[in-house]
Amino acid sequence: MAIGTLSGSLLTVIFNVLAARILGPRNFGNLGLVVTVSGIIGVPMGMCQLGALKYGSGAQDDSVRSRIISTLILQVAFITVGSIAMYLLFSAQLSNVFGISAKAMAFAITYATIIAFFGLNGIFQRILFRIRVVALLNVLQSAVVLAAFLIFISTNMRSWQAAMFSLYI
Repeated sequence: MAIGTLSGSLLTVIFNVLAARILGPRNFGNLGLVVTVSGIIGVPMGMCQLGALKYGSGAQDDSVRSRIISTLILQVAFITVGSIAMYLLFSAQLSNVFGISAKAMAFAITYATIIAFFGLNGIFQRILFRIRVVALLNVLQSAVVLAAFLIFISTNMRSWQAAMFSLYI
């Protein structure tokens, strides 16, 4: 787990350094703002995950773990759909609150949704005690983000949206 976490973190640092240097202060600042807004609005989407982790990893029976996982999927799906609906309904007001454009708000909503379901996968793996899978997913996710960003940059897509598309992948 430590090697996977360190490797994934190293690749993430490389992505961030390259993005900062290549995109410049304005584009990198926009990327940071959208990622931060995604983290804020993504809180409701992932709020039931840690409780499921606690009870799921403590369960002695696989059938109990299965019920916890299936319940978690439904909870996250309903909360995420409800959150997206609310965010879309109030996107103009939220854009004003966060000081971002409507386009950036749409990127933030999309990224928050992706992160919620990526986090859900990590919770499943932890409930099932597949810690090596969690570590490998961490490295794989960071490697894919970096590779996708380098591909976008090589095709002269040098904007914060290109970096966001890398994060989406």
